[in-house]
Amino acid sequence: MLAVGVREYCVLEGLERGSCLLQPGASITAGDSLGRAAGLLFVYLQDGPELAQREGIPLRFWDYLVDGRPVHTGTPIPPQEVAASTPGAGR
Repeated sequence: MLAVGVREYCVLEGLERGSCLLQPGASITAGDSLGRAAGLLFVYLQDGPELAQREGIPLRFWDYLVDGRPVHTGTPIPPQEVAASTPGAGR
């Protein structure tokens, strides 16, 4: 779990066991490796650190593809297909 803002915690489920080498309280920046996905990776944002006991927060994305089209910033809506994009492609 990552504390990413005031009352914002990012949960990553599905990382390969032992692949995350971060220590509790470590600082990270964009582009840092957090670990390897063992298969599907589930990422969600919530308003507190207690798993399954907090409210979800819409997750914002930057410079990504939705259904093959570049997007600068937004929140994907299911069943949209989301993929990584090259930096700056949605600008």
